Amino acid sequence: MIDKQRLLIDALCDPNGLGKLELMLYNVHTPWHYRYIFHQLPYHISKLEGKRVVCIDCGAHAGLMSDVFLWCGAETHAFEPNPAILPFLRKKFSQAMSEGRYVLNPKAVADSDGEMELFVDDGGVLSQGIRIIGESKEMKSIQKVEVVDLVRYIKELGEVDIYFLKIDVEGAEFGIIEKLIKEGLHKKIHYIACETHERFFSDGEEKMRKIRELIKSNNIKNIFLDWV
Repeated sequence: MIDKQRLLIDALCDPNGLGKLELMLYNVHTPWHYRYIFHQLPYHISKLEGKRVVCIDCGAHAGLMSDVFLWCGAETHAFEPNPAILPFLRKKFSQAMSEGRYVLNPKAVADSDGEMELFVDDGGVLSQGIRIIGESKEMKSIQKVEVVDLVRYIKELGEVDIYFLKIDVEGAEFGIIEKLIKEGLHKKIHYIACETHERFFSDGEEKMRKIRELIKSNNIKNIFLDWV
């Protein structure tokens, strides 16, 4: 059995190495079985001898996963449309941005380009439940935001090694995952982790069934639907 208290103590005593990484992963509530992926990331980068290794943080919110990606040495591209969060991200990652290691896109992502209403729940603009897609009868619109076709964006990155794609986009994930698979782009990404939000839709179970069948029928092993 994992002693998480011992893990935290070890992490606090190791501010510049693996312990710091463990503390970051604990802080973001990363599922335990993902940890080996991030333990391997620095080694993976070292093997590629200078090639651009990219991680993509869709739904960055407070930037906790961006912290992990940068600590491991990956070039990080983040998407966050929440206007209340963006000033904090710009301040937090200002040095990494100036060094070209962090790209902050103040936009939402979906399966096509455009502009959509940004909805927020009772938690206000700092809520993690902010979204552009879903049945939003009990939510209020705060503004319109630019939406980026994530598949197009990834293609335009060119010849890079995409190690990890995190998708936590409050309902837009169904269209994104389907398009990634249909265009075969998932084959160019080592790991894709997605938090699903079927609860936002009256046909949410059908959406989940369709995505699971698509993953199974294509024998896909690198798309995980259990991110939290």
